[in-house]
Amino acid sequence: MTPNSYPDLVQFFGCYFHQDFLSEFDNAEGALNEFLAEEPNEWIRSTLAELDLFFEHRPDEETAERLLSELGCVYFPPADGIAVLDWMHHLRNRLRSIVHATKEGR
Repeated sequence: MTPNSYPDLVQFFGCYFHQDFLSEFDNAEGALNEFLAEEPNEWIRSTLAELDLFFEHRPDEETAERLLSELGCVYFPPADGIAVLDWMHHLRNRLRSIVHATKEGR
């Protein structure tokens, strides 16, 4: 698993979880909400597909932490008491709910 395998995740984390993200958004959830509200459904779907691919490899916490950093994500979920894998599952679930709602025409 390398950043080259996840170009949409690199773009996502670079745009929404960069070094100044807390000056733009109140917190990590605010950054995620902005992504889901503002970006095209195609990008949300492709980002979800890359998260799914990531989880197909059954990463452990250490691998997830390393890859998150390599993908350009400055946010460190453990600082908020959340394991990296749990946070990435949360991201995936939120993206999945938007993709499914879009498919159903909501």
